[in-house]
Amino acid sequence: MRFFVFNGPPFYIAMLNQKTGWYYAQSLNNCYKVITETGGITQQQGDALCKSSSGQLASIHSAEENRIVSELSSIGQVQTNYQTLTGGIRTGVNPITYGWSDGTPFDYQNWATTQPDNRNNAQACLQIWASNNTNLDFRSFIQKWDDVECGAKFLNVICKITLGGGGKTTPSNGKHCGGRTTAKPLSNCPSDWIYLQETGNCYRAVTQAGGVDYEQADALCKSNGGQLVSIHSDKENELVYELSTMGQVNTLYHTLIGGVKIGAGQNDFGWSDGSPFDYQNWAPTPDARSCIQMWSSNYTGLAGFDFNPYITKWDDASCNAKYLNAVCKLVSKKGSTALAIISSTLKTPSCPSDWHYEAGLKNCYKVITRSGGINFDQANIDCKALGGELASIHSAEENRLINSLTTTGKNLTAGAMTLIGGQRTGPNPGDWRWVDNSAWDYTSWISIGPNNYAGVQNCIQVLSSNIVNPPAWYEVGNWDDLECSYLYLNAVCKRIAF
Repeated sequence: MRFFVFNGPPFYIAMLNQKTGWYYAQSLNNCYKVITETGGITQQQGDALCKSSSGQLASIHSAEENRIVSELSSIGQVQTNYQTLTGGIRTGVNPITYGWSDGTPFDYQNWATTQPDNRNNAQACLQIWASNNTNLDFRSFIQKWDDVECGAKFLNVICKITLGGGGKTTPSNGKHCGGRTTAKPLSNCPSDWIYLQETGNCYRAVTQAGGVDYEQADALCKSNGGQLVSIHSDKENELVYELSTMGQVNTLYHTLIGGVKIGAGQNDFGWSDGSPFDYQNWAPTPDARSCIQMWSSNYTGLAGFDFNPYITKWDDASCNAKYLNAVCKLVSKKGSTALAIISSTLKTPSCPSDWHYEAGLKNCYKVITRSGGINFDQANIDCKALGGELASIHSAEENRLINSLTTTGKNLTAGAMTLIGGQRTGPNPGDWRWVDNSAWDYTSWISIGPNNYAGVQNCIQVLSSNIVNPPAWYEVGNWDDLECSYLYLNAVCKRIAF
């Protein structure tokens, strides 16, 4: 990575110090820094680099700030339309629905004529035309905004640290304007990864449209040669936060890390990369879930509730929830520039000794019951105590597995069979959800479907065994809706393999 070298900043900007590269705007009491890389820089790269420097992609709130950002990032004559990336992000289908990635209000705009237009429904980022494209007469567009593809390679990006309070005195050192030097890109990390000097390892935030669950995040990290991050110190915890924070959000599922439940106890957690669980930073919110997230952003969904004390803290949460992002870690050999790529020696997923591991599904399953049978409330409690959830089913393959694990192989007298984790959410046949919050993307109902007899059948049984003199509707292997209070023959718990 290299930083742009300027002939000189605008007269109203003071260089804080040459080492950090941050400029201080006294009238706004903000700090700004322009970054690029050889070959250009994408939105994901720029976001990670700004956060690694203790800032965020810049938000713009006035004509004065727009002028400062434009003049700092201008490099004169260019031959590209992909110029200076800011922190503007499309937040809705409407082309003009934008917000700032740092969570501040979108209270100033300076769009070019006919912009934003969301060409080909692919333009979700916001750039400033800060330089003159010599292929066109571009001068009337200088300092104007344009919506553009987030994956484009921009000439540069501009980062910002908001000090607040309308300060009148230039900071005397780098403490408040990017003075932190623990996270910096070095040559022994691949492109898009951030290096942490204290650990000698590389880090990267990942996500995809709609968010990521544990299995998706694990696959993304491994496809890049790493694993979901393990955290072993305050410094490492701080970097994970800086890479993943998104300002203000309206969800409680924030940043997934590599912690997984490994036992029945409330504190029985380990790291999916096999490293020691020798550091913890829990929030006081235990609820017996199977994965670990970091609350990395400010949750605004509870009026009057101050979420700030929870930020950077950990929470046990569902492995099947959709998280805003996840953080990966790539372990390098300390003292060497050669990366120790661990993908070839990744830990083989496994389950506790009394669970069934299904390699094709990468999940663990356990059949449970109680004397005399088990109802929904009991099964829900027991599965969570074991580090799992009542099972969700997402394919014919998984449905066959549930049946094979629970069938008795005998003709039973009539009764409730195998309880799974489906819950009715409304009166319509399709109003169902999984208690583990995974997608409702597969069903295997009996031919007559869920009929909600007497309006009280809010749970799902799998007809896993034959019965004596079955009625016409009874189809072994398929699902039927039934009262949650019934005592079922058994129930199936499910958890992610670790």
